Formats: sequence, structure tokens, C-alpha cells
Amino acid sequence: MNRREFLHSAGTIVFGLFAGHSDTSLDYEDTEAELRKIADELDDHDISTVEGSFDAFNAINLSRARQGLDSNSTDVGVRIARLIHRSDELLTILPWVSDPPDQPELVTEIETMEKAMEYYSTLEGYLNQSIDFYDELDAVEREMLSNDDAPPTVNRSQLETIESELEDLQSRTHEMPSNPFFTELTPDIDEKLSEARQLKQGYRAYADAQVSTVTVQDAIVGGAMERENENVGAAKQAFEDAESVSFNPSSTVSDFAIAEDGLAVRDYEEMLSQYRRGAELMRESCENIGHSSSRTVFGEGLEHLFAARGLLENSIHQ
Repeated sequence: MNRREFLHSAGTIVFGLFAGHSDTSLDYEDTEAELRKIADELDDHDISTVEGSFDAFNAINLSRARQGLDSNSTDVGVRIARLIHRSDELLTILPWVSDPPDQPELVTEIETMEKAMEYYSTLEGYLNQSIDFYDELDAVEREMLSNDDAPPTVNRSQLETIESELEDLQSRTHEMPSNPFFTELTPDIDEKLSEARQLKQGYRAYADAQVSTVTVQDAIVGGAMERENENVGAAKQAFEDAESVSFNPSSTVSDFAIAEDGLAVRDYEEMLSQYRRGAELMRESCENIGHSSSRTVFGEGLEHLFAARGLLENSIHQ
């Protein structure tokens, strides 16, 4: 019987003597098993993708692990381990007995499990905030298809919260121990940090895409209204404003999407290109309002707007 088996058995016996019955609650070994399970699951999920971040968030459930560390069985096991450690220290007066570690091995392992749980809690917080931001982006995308007069609003302040959570995750990652036992209880934490950064970059690009799209749509609608009222100067300015909206995401996020069958960042680029071309033609149509050539050019501009909207309608996820 190894020392951990001995401590586990002895803890059950001693607690039974102290409490008058055997302890049937979870203990530190259950905590270790739960943490290993979470680590294995997270190794299978790429949190740089929305789907992977959802799966990872669902995999992190620390309630059973916490119950194990907070149990009476664990408490008794630690007390016994400290008694044995104290005995080992006393035996060092004998010349052939070497010094024991600074503290019981069980105590060191429990401290490591606590560190692993701290890491998981921080990662969970980051993933939770990113999921909240997903909800915001998803709502904006759906509002783009509505016929409401008021354009949707992209709440970019949520990005600041995500960045704050990412900073916490980065600090926590750098504070974590590098001993073999910790690495067995957690996924590759440096890899997860890299994936978390990529997820944030993807969300930022997606939010920028939506802001640009909403801005272009709003400017075009305003220009069309001014043109209808024959306010040529104001109409041309509105269309020029739409043309000037830029969106130049990094190629590293071009495939980022918030749903498997939804728009990717590259789709927003194409949609904005269609909107800008439409705005350009509508501006040109302001030169000779009332003439058939003007109506023809304006109609060509509308075709580009329909093409842009078609990208959204065909890609919107259910």
C-alpha cells in the first residue's frame, strides 16, 4: 500500500472514530480525478473558435472538485499527513534518517489542486464574458435584417470586459506552477492563452465589421432620403460618407465566424464592398436627378445593396 492509499484508508478510520460513523463524502482523490477530466476535455477544444469556447465553458464544472477538497475526509487526511510528517521530522535525530520535505506530500498536492482550480475559475470567467459578447453580436446580426427604422447598436464596451478578463487569464497563467502534477491537472495553459487571444481578436474584428456595416447602411438610408427630397448636396455627402467607411481586418481573422453556418469576417468584407459600390453609384445618380440616366444609375446602386443584403439573408444562422 502506497502512502496515498494509506492516508486515504487511515483518514476514513480516524474520522469514523472522531465522528462516530464512516465518511461517505467526496475527498481529494475525487478532486484530482475531476480536474484531470476537465483537463482532458479542454485539450480537445480549440477555444479560438466560438464553438470551441462554448464547449470549453460547459466542460468547466468545479463543484464536485470543490466538494472533494472541502470534505471532512480530506480534512482528516491532511491532519493525519501532518502527524506523520511531524513524526518523520522527529526521527531525523537518528543519523541514518534523512530530512523529510518541508511539508507533507498530500498538502503540497492539495495546494497544487487549489492552483489548478484558480486557473480554471479564471478561464471560466473569460469564456463566460466572451459568450455574453457572442449574444450581443448575434442580436445585432439579426437586427440588421429587421425593418426597424433605428439601426442596431454594437455594444463595444463588452470588448473592454473581455480584454480585462484576458489580462487576468494571462496573469494567472504566468503565476501557475510548472511542476508535473499541475500539468497533469490542467490543459496546456500556454496554448489555451494563445487560443483565448485569438478568440478576442476574432470578436474584435467581427464587432468592427458590424459597426462598419451599420454605419454604411445608416449613411445610405440617409442619402436616399435626402435624394428623394432633392437635397442633392446632403445626399451626395451621405453617400460619400458611406463610401469612406473602411474595414481592413487582418488575414488571420478572415475566417472567424460566430456560427458554423453564419457570416465570417471575410463575408462582411464582401458585403461592405457591395454597399460601398452601391453608395458610389447612388452618389453618381445625384448629378442629373429626374433624368432616366439618373434613375438607371440609382437602380444599379440598389442592385449592389440587394446583393449585400442577400449575403446576410443567406448566411444568417437560425
